[in-house]
Amino acid sequence: MLVGVGDANGTVLRPDSAQVTRFTPVPGSDHNTVAIDPVTNRIAHRHRVGGTWKYSLYDLATFKAGTFTPLATLTQPAVLTGPTFQGYTSMGQYLYTLDGTAYTYDADGNRTSTSNTYVTSIDWNTGTVYERRLSKAGESLFYREPEGLAVQIPDMSTPAVARLHLGFGSEESLTQTDKKASFYYKDLLV
Repeated sequence: MLVGVGDANGTVLRPDSAQVTRFTPVPGSDHNTVAIDPVTNRIAHRHRVGGTWKYSLYDLATFKAGTFTPLATLTQPAVLTGPTFQGYTSMGQYLYTLDGTAYTYDADGNRTSTSNTYVTSIDWNTGTVYERRLSKAGESLFYREPEGLAVQIPDMSTPAVARLHLGFGSEESLTQTDKKASFYYKDLLV
């Protein structure tokens, strides 16, 4: 897993760039990704080991120092094994995941599917699914494919008042190929 910090906006980082530090928190894992929890200064790490998806939670400062002792490790819940995984983030006690697919259309441009985008919250302390809800955010978008989650702190003086952002890719029509990005947020969380 690579983590990089550029010297300036627009800096291009490559795997061999001096600003890149390589971390291996779980040797032998693949499909490694991370998400930062800016509220608690923790880092969530999604990885696959022997075909099983796992999530680990670390203190960010300790992780950056090269000590990989997880605060918690979860196996991806069974409810997430069938849907199309689209992203995750962590905030406080909960891991949040996003899954679903884009709308489908017939040749005339009529929608033939409904929203199947779900946000799932998983308790880091127990590994159990706390809640799984259908999201209709951006339901009127054409095409609308869920693409990821992120945490935003609108006012750094009150970091506990955070928003969970859902990102969607969309298009204007069946013939347009340029994607648009749309972001929606929830400020009433678990």
